[in-house]
Amino acid sequence: MEAVLIVWGICGLLAAVIASAKHRSAFGWLLIGVLFGPLGVLAALVVGDGDPIPKGMRKVVCPHCFARQAAQLSASQYECWQCKRSVETTPIGPRRPGERETWQEWLGKEPPTKN
Repeated sequence: MEAVLIVWGICGLLAAVIASAKHRSAFGWLLIGVLFGPLGVLAALVVGDGDPIPKGMRKVVCPHCFARQAAQLSASQYECWQCKRSVETTPIGPRRPGERETWQEWLGKEPPTKN
């Protein structure tokens, strides 16, 4: 029984890695891989590439309508394409060589603002 759980866990990790390389949700595909095992890995291999974020841009989510879009790294605000509201963000400058991205950038979310 433990061997089956280990294999299903490995399938979840494999599906997450494959999906992440294709610009898909790693967490979502981790769940699919754990739930469906080898079929989840096969599905991750078959699914097409997602939309990569262009260079100099970052993924943002509108806090009003939850629409996902790309915004300039150095922009302090952007206009949501869906609800047309102006949203303020924290500009992100270019990283130094070898500097890792923050967990907020990795998840594609904006850091919480302090009021």
